[in-house]
Amino acid sequence: RLAMKPKLTEAKCRDLPIGEHQDETEPSLRFYVTETARTFGLYKWSPLTQKPVRRSLGKWPTVTVDEARKRAKTMASTLGRGESLTKIEVVPTLRALVDAYESKLRGEKAKRPKAPSTHADRYFKHWLGRPVSEITKAEVAELHTKLVKDAGPHAAARAVKTLRSLFSYADDMDLYSGPNVAKAVKYKDDTPRKRTLSADEQARLMKALRDPSFGEWVFPYFRLLMLTGVRRGNLSAAKWSDINLEAGMWLVPADDAKMGEMMEVVLVPEAVELFQKQAGKHATWVFPSNRRSASGHVSTGVWDIFQDALKLAAIEGVTPHDLRRTFGSDLIASKVPLPIVAKAMGHRDPATTARHYSVVSTQTVRDALMGNL
Repeated sequence: RLAMKPKLTEAKCRDLPIGEHQDETEPSLRFYVTETARTFGLYKWSPLTQKPVRRSLGKWPTVTVDEARKRAKTMASTLGRGESLTKIEVVPTLRALVDAYESKLRGEKAKRPKAPSTHADRYFKHWLGRPVSEITKAEVAELHTKLVKDAGPHAAARAVKTLRSLFSYADDMDLYSGPNVAKAVKYKDDTPRKRTLSADEQARLMKALRDPSFGEWVFPYFRLLMLTGVRRGNLSAAKWSDINLEAGMWLVPADDAKMGEMMEVVLVPEAVELFQKQAGKHATWVFPSNRRSASGHVSTGVWDIFQDALKLAAIEGVTPHDLRRTFGSDLIASKVPLPIVAKAMGHRDPATTARHYSVVSTQTVRDALMGNL
């Protein structure tokens, strides 16, 4: 039984009471409010079956009023012509699903809200324009196999986990009723990565990053990752309001820090100089996006640029996060006390630092042996 017949808007969807509501603009569109959810639906008489048809159109606010109205209008027109809705399935593209899931994580203030788009851009960017219903189990399995070979088991597992989460979210929000094709793919998490860059590799990488083919921001960006040990997402979203160059200090807000606590990043003189080179380019962001970006700062494309730089430097098997591992491992190799290294990396527990970042290079072993034999 209808409770109200309002002209649905985003504000009204937020405030309408429990019940079934009919849109004034598109009569076939219904809005169902329960204690736990607010959902769009279709209600339309079908001449073909001689009975009303109900169809879920997705949950608000993941599905907007405009999108729900378009879906209802298309389906109502199909039913009005005496046709079946089995030929129509409004399925989101993978890009739309990534964006919706990321918005949900931001709303919940999740620790790593940028992970879905970061992983999508890195591992399956070529699928983003496709409806999720077109992605098959075989394709996910093939992607996993390729990533195991090219990027390692850990990266392959991360890609499959991301896809599983996206398909699960689509099902929860009634955006897609098909199978979770990523669930059929078995992955194996390997031990944490141990890859670090030697001093020679770091020098070659810095030289490659200065190549004129890259933008002016590229060298400062990656060099700062090497000098601060921060996570890539934190540097991408760095704000001038959080940085005090005179004091040589950068305070990463708790909401942006993985551990959920404000992180104090000490800036060495070279880091201060690199930040100064970025000054004046944007009022808010240290690294503003040079393309249209919802965030306004550098985000997508960083991975591809880094891979291009690695090719120029003739370095294989390295990810941007390995720069952070190198930072921590170099501090430990220099006999900096573990609690200080943990503080520099934003870890609450030094054991975490020791477990993931205490990597002894072959050169360190060689130097130690030569000095003691």
